[in-house]
Amino acid sequence: MTMILSSSSNYSFFNFQLRYIDTRAFVFQTQLTVLDLSKNHLSFEMAKPTPSTDDPDPGADVLFGYNGVFDYHTPLRHCTRLTRLDLSYNLIQNIFGDWKLFFGKLRTLNLSHNKITRLEATDLSVSAP
Repeated sequence: MTMILSSSSNYSFFNFQLRYIDTRAFVFQTQLTVLDLSKNHLSFEMAKPTPSTDDPDPGADVLFGYNGVFDYHTPLRHCTRLTRLDLSYNLIQNIFGDWKLFFGKLRTLNLSHNKITRLEATDLSVSAP
């Protein structure tokens, strides 16, 4: 499925059965404030690179970006104006560092019904505006 996203402040991908989102998916969505990615199969987990290539393991359930130098990013790093993010009912296990780029403006974050088993103090350590 190919989609061209126009500039908008609201996107819902509720129950799209997404397993992968390219790291560039939201690059030009500078006005995005509300994003619903709930009820998908997203995990934010990093696939291990294969010995013969810098590409992620194609068998990995979900990968949000591998840039070839063992530095992982999620497509959410571009969503610096988010005020509401719904990631409920996915397979997320960790809070990723690049999420902190939008935590300052975030008013609602729903991570319910995921596989997060541990939160560190640094995971949510961004002061709100």
